[in-house]
Amino acid sequence: MRQETLIRGLVDCFLALGFVPWVLVFDNMKTVTSGRDAANQPLWTPGLLQLAAEFSFHPQACDPRAGNQKGSVESLVKWVKGNFLPGRVFRDDDDVATQTGEWLTMANGRASSATGIPPMDRLGEEAINGGTLPTTATDYGLLIPGQVAADATVAALGNRYSVPVAHVSAPVIIRLHRGRVRIFRDTALLADHERAVDGGRERIIDPAHFAPLFERKLRAQAMLYRDVLLTVGEPASDFLSALSQRHRARLREEILAVYALYEQYGADALRAAMVRAVAAGTCGADALTLLLAAPSSPLPVLVLPGVPCQEEVDRALGIYEAWVQIDVASEVRV
Repeated sequence: MRQETLIRGLVDCFLALGFVPWVLVFDNMKTVTSGRDAANQPLWTPGLLQLAAEFSFHPQACDPRAGNQKGSVESLVKWVKGNFLPGRVFRDDDDVATQTGEWLTMANGRASSATGIPPMDRLGEEAINGGTLPTTATDYGLLIPGQVAADATVAALGNRYSVPVAHVSAPVIIRLHRGRVRIFRDTALLADHERAVDGGRERIIDPAHFAPLFERKLRAQAMLYRDVLLTVGEPASDFLSALSQRHRARLREEILAVYALYEQYGADALRAAMVRAVAAGTCGADALTLLLAAPSSPLPVLVLPGVPCQEEVDRALGIYEAWVQIDVASEVRV
């Protein structure tokens, strides 16, 4: 399994118990240790060491090739497979979770054959001796090291996340939460992004991180804002394409105005307004302003006798390419 899967599983166990055990014993898997040093001591991975420090437990590794030390864990896995799974049928993941909860209530409430005491009765005694849960337990951020690249982004699990340009080439610490990615330099928070799907090869950019460059790179500002607007949803691509065709002379001003509306109203409201603007054939910052100010009011449709509709004016490039191909074919025949 991935190290994040392991660590989140451990934190979930701590939350379920309500305390932190003093010692956690691990097999010598790569998510926990990269091997042994000259003194035969485990070389713990930085992520596990950080978890141990923050949750105040002592990690312990089984001796290499000492299968008897793993017996208690492996016997428990075998016991669950032999007592919970046989004869059961599951409709979906929710059904698995429901049946698991019911079985755990039954199994932990009956007397153990080893001790003669129900596990739930012993849990209180163990809690007295256990450590307290830190405040970070409910949304733990897995720690991984990183470095800011020349484009002011940091790589994390197949995506790149922006930080302020002043920190290019600096070493940073990345905290991977379930839904957020937070990037620190020492103790200073540089960036807080929504987490993208791992391995998506996305660039998650906050344009404010590049603000010092905007005075001398005006086009870059507009392009960054455009990239952010494209993340609004499906209508954004059609809207911005029409905006580029109809307002080319003042495209930068239009994109900056649309981005200001995005910051003021949010992605959901802007997406709904873009859908209506595209449907009405009126793609511009002024149209979005009207729609956002009065979401329920339709845009007025201007009809001029003898003037072609906007769909005929905004012809797709494929039409012209077809005419070029016809002309080229005619020249070849001549």
